[in-house]
Amino acid sequence: MPGIPYTVRLAPELLERIEKMARDRGIAPRKLIRAVLAEHFGGDRGAQQDGSASQANPQRGLDQILFDLTRTRLTLQHLLDHQVGSEITDEIRQTAQSEAARYMQRLRRTTI
Repeated sequence: MPGIPYTVRLAPELLERIEKMARDRGIAPRKLIRAVLAEHFGGDRGAQQDGSASQANPQRGLDQILFDLTRTRLTLQHLLDHQVGSEITDEIRQTAQSEAARYMQRLRRTTI
């Protein structure tokens, strides 16, 4: 049943690791936890492979694509943080954010 809230207690050491990892990726800890849980409990992988699950529920296929894109983006940000430092990574993130906003504005103008 979607939408049922859960309260989970975690050890302080684990919370610190989650918060640091989320900070390194530029996302909220809650979003990171959701992504990890979605990856682990994301449903029946066998049904998705034959395509029947995505045909029965197209939103599920889109959700999987968005999840994979987000995971890839976070992995790249993590690698960049370690390769070139967080200041340059922050600049790249800000540039990408403004480019994405401009792209979405252009999309909205062409679909109206």
